[in-house]
Amino acid sequence: MRIAALVGLVLVAGILAAGPGAESKAGPPTYFQNVKPIIDGRCGNCHMAGGIAPFSLRTYGQARRNRTAIASAVRTRLMPPWHAERKYRRYLCDPSLSRAQISAITRWAAAGGPRGDAASPGAPLPPIAGGLTRADLRLQLPTYTPKRGKQDDYHCFVVPWPGESR
Repeated sequence: MRIAALVGLVLVAGILAAGPGAESKAGPPTYFQNVKPIIDGRCGNCHMAGGIAPFSLRTYGQARRNRTAIASAVRTRLMPPWHAERKYRRYLCDPSLSRAQISAITRWAAAGGPRGDAASPGAPLPPIAGGLTRADLRLQLPTYTPKRGKQDDYHCFVVPWPGESR
C-alpha cells in the first residue's frame, strides 16, 4: 500500500509540474485547457482545411470526432512526424510531444473528449524555431492535389531552372 501511495504522489507531482497539456486537479484533461494548446502548437500547421493532413483539427468538434485516431497517433509517436532517432541525442526544432502532453491527449480521448471552458484557455506552447530564414529564388510548382488515403503520396516534380537551356 505504501508503494502505491508513493507512486500516486509522484504521478500527481509530475502532472502538476508538466505545464501545458497537464491534467488539472479537478478531473481529466479538457480540450480548451489542455489539448487545444498542444494541437495548435504542434498539429495545426498540417491539420487545417486544405492542409496536407487528412482532416482538420481547428475546432473542438473536429478534434473530439477524431480523438481516438489522435490518441493512437500520438501514443505510437506517428504524430507529429519526426523520424530522427530520439534515444541518441536531442535535436533543434523537434516537434515531438512530451510524455505529459501525450498522456494529456490520451486521457482526454479516453474520458470522451471533455470540452472545458473556452473562456479560459490553457497557455499556448512555445513555438518551435526553425524553417527558412530567407529565399534566394522561388520556383512555381505544377498544380497537384495530393491523394488522400492511408499511404503517403510521394510525387516528384521536374521544374525548369531559370536560365537553363533545354
